[in-house]
Amino acid sequence: MIRELVAKFFQRTGGFEVFTADNPTAGIAALEIIAPDLLVTDLLMPGGNGIEMREAAIAKYPEIKTILMSGTLGEATAEERGRFDGVLLKPFYQEAFIKMVRDVLGLTT
Repeated sequence: MIRELVAKFFQRTGGFEVFTADNPTAGIAALEIIAPDLLVTDLLMPGGNGIEMREAAIAKYPEIKTILMSGTLGEATAEERGRFDGVLLKPFYQEAFIKMVRDVLGLTT
């Protein structure tokens, strides 16, 4: 439900085209048919984690930007977190999220 709300928010207010996946397997499969500019992933997901998602995305699209979000970053090492272009702790305000996305993508406000 949160995933869909975030997607709708970005489509409406950010003007972004958004693709969602409910697990890492579906997300990795989507990388075969879409060429995203940005991957936003949660640290913990059913059937995998955001670190694995990032690695799969980078392997296919080396220039892709990545944002990691999580309620707790305890499972990710500082080195793993540092590989992302942005890290966002939940809960967060929508404005902070859209600002991070725009900053990571190098878009002006």
